[in-house]
Amino acid sequence: MTRADIDSLTDSYVRWLRDNILIQAESDGWFSITTPFLDRHNDNFEIYVKEEDGGYLLTDDGHTIRDLRSSGCDVLSGKREKFVSSILNGYGTMLNGDCICVYSNADDFPSKKHNLVQSMQAIDDLYYTSRDHVANLFFYDVSDWLCGAGIPHSSNVLLQGGSFTHHVDFILSERSSKEPRRIIQLVVQPTKSKFADQLLVFQDLQKRQDVELYLLIDDTESKNRVKEFTKASEEYGMNPVSWSKRADFADALKT
Repeated sequence: MTRADIDSLTDSYVRWLRDNILIQAESDGWFSITTPFLDRHNDNFEIYVKEEDGGYLLTDDGHTIRDLRSSGCDVLSGKREKFVSSILNGYGTMLNGDCICVYSNADDFPSKKHNLVQSMQAIDDLYYTSRDHVANLFFYDVSDWLCGAGIPHSSNVLLQGGSFTHHVDFILSERSSKEPRRIIQLVVQPTKSKFADQLLVFQDLQKRQDVELYLLIDDTESKNRVKEFTKASEEYGMNPVSWSKRADFADALKT
């Protein structure tokens, strides 16, 4: 392969980009630019451009953030917001409400347009990375809530059961030596498998000590699974608490 071959391949890539960009006039001086790059739905990323203050405003009109939120992935809440801030800072873009946007002039329009699309792609990819990090993020969200609510606790504790040693997410401060040890376990995905895991931990710990178990369930997705998980947990003496209703239980956990 020669330099001429690389130049030819690069030229063909530029032609492909140019041939697959669709520009359309919208209302109030806006233009939409449909790019050849695809989001996780295999739809083309689309941006909007308007002349403003002698330059240009480029934005995704909030589509990326709203689409993630409608899919149960609110990237502007809790620890996830830090991922978004890191992406925006890295590409020199910013948020205005839900809108990812950037300002440019005629000279830097190509690079700013490219950075905006890169930001949209990276934030859209948080749908997948949130699945990898969601348990860790939920743990920190819960930890922040316990601290903010003034609920004394210890985290990441090992407890010996009748047959096994178990990792416990949180132990609340003991009220007295005669009271059960109050434990909070986190449930990110309320599946049958997770239910069986928590039941095993609960029953094995009870062989060695008096335990009161609270299952704090991330109910941001799959309301039906949460309902089934909650009903089954109650039947076996575990105390399910939906994350969205945590405020109702704060006072009970303090005492």
